[in-house]
Amino acid sequence: MKKGSLLFLIAIASIYGYGQLPPCNNNFVVIAHRGNHINAPENTLLAIQHAINVGADYVEIDLRTSKDGELVIMHDRTVDRTTNKKENLNAYTLEELRTLKIQEKHIQNGEITKYPLLWRFYASVKKAFLQILAIEMQNQVIVYINNEQQFKDWRTIAPKIPLILSLTPEVKTRAKLEAFFEQYKPDILDGNYHDYTKELVKAAQDKNIPVWPDIQSENENVNWEIAISTGLSRLQTDQPEALIAFLKARDIR
Repeated sequence: MKKGSLLFLIAIASIYGYGQLPPCNNNFVVIAHRGNHINAPENTLLAIQHAINVGADYVEIDLRTSKDGELVIMHDRTVDRTTNKKENLNAYTLEELRTLKIQEKHIQNGEITKYPLLWRFYASVKKAFLQILAIEMQNQVIVYINNEQQFKDWRTIAPKIPLILSLTPEVKTRAKLEAFFEQYKPDILDGNYHDYTKELVKAAQDKNIPVWPDIQSENENVNWEIAISTGLSRLQTDQPEALIAFLKARDIR
């Protein structure tokens, strides 16, 4: 399972029946990793808007907690890489984070964006879920699970919110995958694309469990064909616009 920040997937422009996965009209689903951060600073509203503009189906974002317990959108434990300061994110209050500036190298096309803040709420599962309900996004959110306790908390507090889990290292065969399903009962599978063989993809399909692996990297395009050849029909990417063009050129999307 993933470790670190709390992760959410947001369905773009899709409303669906409560307790179900968001539907998609495309045969091949494209998930924009931290938004379309080739054209905008990662994990910002601008990056999310760019992902919408290029036709991504979902956006993955990362949430962390400020010093005063507020949730903000940020991947790293520190603010060093993406802002003009150098410190752990949780050393700043929400109001202090509002004063930070995105570093110049994370600003493209002359567009300036404010530090990526989310809605104001404390980072417990129960309060997070109540906030999701308050802004009526329960039908557009999928939650990445980072650890077993988080898995138990979400299943208890919000049993109808879909959860996405990475495979554990020992899952290499159909039998191991079926045991994983029995233990965790995931709604969606995550992980790296090369963790999935044709056998594992078929086993997940037989259980009607979608596989949404990561393929994001600077040179990921050389691996798209490999990933597709295993039967995968969903990928999380750093290059949503290019991947969509690749898929359309092959009549896959």
